[in-house]
This record gives sequence, C-alpha cells and structure tokens, in this order.
Amino acid sequence: MTALSLGLGSCGIQIRNRKQDDGKSAEEYIRELLGLSEHLKVESIIGLAILMKLKGH
Repeated sequence: MTALSLGLGSCGIQIRNRKQDDGKSAEEYIRELLGLSEHLKVESIIGLAILMKLKGH
C-alpha cells in the first residue's frame, strides 16, 4: 500500500526453499550474484517499479 501511494508498483519474490535447475538454491544464486557475505540470509526480494499511465486509460 505504501509503494502504491508513492506511485510505485511492487512484487514480492520468495527465495527461501527454492532450487534452481542446476540444483543450486535460489538463495545461493542471489548471494553470488550480489556478492553478499555467507552470514547473510536471503529469504525474499521485493521488486519496485514506477507506475505509468497508458494513453487512453
């Protein structure tokens, strides 16, 4: 609701307990991608985007 009131759209993505096709955990993949330390836990990601009005709507 807060994101929407700021003109943003949001989408939650569960990372916890998910596996990639190669068997690697989604958490491990994200940790490597972002260069995060092993002591940090990645459980979810929240994507934010600026909402735009479509012409004619």
